[in-house]
Amino acid sequence: MFESSSSLETLKRASLIIVPAVEELVLPPSLKEVGDYSFSHALNVGRVAFLCKSLKIGQECFSSCDKLTNVTFQNADQISFGRDAFSYASDDLEIFVRSSATLSGFGLADIEIRINYIEKVAPMKEE
Repeated sequence: MFESSSSLETLKRASLIIVPAVEELVLPPSLKEVGDYSFSHALNVGRVAFLCKSLKIGQECFSSCDKLTNVTFQNADQISFGRDAFSYASDDLEIFVRSSATLSGFGLADIEIRINYIEKVAPMKEE
């Protein structure tokens, strides 16, 4: 959906609400903030990959994304989760972060059980 060379830094409030056809989103390294309700009710989104280093996720950003099962922050050093950022998402939702990432925000307590560390689930390399 976004070019990797995109200079997009902010998705404004409710910018991609009710996106019907998109199943996977890859957001560029330049992104710094995702506004409140930005992806809420994105009916078919199942996977989201954030390529940025630092990100602030707004309130109810992914609320009611009932097919969302995988959100990855593979490069993030800092992530702030807004209140109810993933409310009413799929019961199967897993959030993948680096173990060294600093996680914060009002919404963190709601999703801590869904957080997995990338280093622990990465396949072992053969030597």
